[in-house]
Amino acid sequence: KQSPDDIAQSVLGSALSAYAGKGPEKHANYPHNRLNDIVYPVRGGMEDWGYAGSWYSGIRKPCTPSEYGGYPKEKTMYTNAQLRVFNYLVETSDSKTPPASQLGSMTQILRPNGQGNGHIPRNVRLALLMTDIVQPYNSLVEMVPLGNDRVGGKIPDSKNLSLQCTEPLLDQVTPEVEPIHDRTEYTFYAGETLMLSWEVGGSFYVNDTHVVVAKWPKDSSLDIDKPGFGWSESQLESSLDIIQKTLPLKGPTRWAGGGLFGSPSSTEFSTLFRGGDLKLQPNPVLNDREIYPILPAWKGCINIPDSFNEESNEYVVFIVSTVDQGWKKSTSSMLPQSHLVNARTNSSWKMENNGHVVEGRLKWYSRPIKIKAIQRRDKDSVSKASGDVNQSLASPGAVDLD
Repeated sequence: KQSPDDIAQSVLGSALSAYAGKGPEKHANYPHNRLNDIVYPVRGGMEDWGYAGSWYSGIRKPCTPSEYGGYPKEKTMYTNAQLRVFNYLVETSDSKTPPASQLGSMTQILRPNGQGNGHIPRNVRLALLMTDIVQPYNSLVEMVPLGNDRVGGKIPDSKNLSLQCTEPLLDQVTPEVEPIHDRTEYTFYAGETLMLSWEVGGSFYVNDTHVVVAKWPKDSSLDIDKPGFGWSESQLESSLDIIQKTLPLKGPTRWAGGGLFGSPSSTEFSTLFRGGDLKLQPNPVLNDREIYPILPAWKGCINIPDSFNEESNEYVVFIVSTVDQGWKKSTSSMLPQSHLVNARTNSSWKMENNGHVVEGRLKWYSRPIKIKAIQRRDKDSVSKASGDVNQSLASPGAVDLD
């Protein structure tokens, strides 16, 4: 019998096996399947309890255990918001104490089957993927002016970035790109055209990703360090005065064939919506996150408004993505029940427990990128005043927006 979240559970299990890579004993990837099929049926096992113990009817029975000194009945009572996790059993090795030669090292730890591969690096990668997929996010890779007289210098030599803004940048990567964590504000000329490239993380399939430009809100409660100002999806929709929106793009992320594992065939691609084995084949170069920490798989162009007004020359740019909508389908009689799936596919989902809240949304916003427009006659003064900011735009860079 399949769980209501079987599609997402199967997709994630397949990707975990692929990114973990081959083990040092059997030189094969982790086999992966439903627990009943790959191990044996376990009634009331930890994996089932962690997933369904608080919402599956008829199995919650408070008690007062006496073993090990006992503990109160309250500790056996659960709210409806608890125990909705994906709990994976990883059988690391047939040997409980494998030899040190099989443990691995730090060398190429983020590359499946790298030089230092072993039990430990393999499971570090598996754990990192699990951590990454908890919540979708957007990371800006580059923002390149297309005009020759941009503020502060010449256009950077972006040999791997096409200046055509009509197609995504799948499999086009600049290895030297490194994240820059403190850049959230830029200065450009009014009327200038900018090409943006970005990565969508924390997900497997992008149903829609695009860029929006809006007037900078006049709101003292803005939190520029949080995605979408920290506002709810409905608040963003009602409050932003959007003046531009790029064409929507869609396709797999690096976890599901979009660059990291190469482009999937149509057959493999369809498994993203019905579960099963993705049969991902690791790429020996692009899956090394030490060399390629980010992957500019998407791009679009925006225009800074040409009409200049000293009182309204500041704009906010957001990358907006909708992901993994195939996960909301279910092969059972129930809809998906996990927080992981509902948080990204169900805008009505809201669960609270002990001060913690999981609230669903369909659109995931990046951290705000603030753009200040200046008139072209201010070129010399701005170049001198903010040369450090503009100089950093002269080479490929990234802003971490998650």
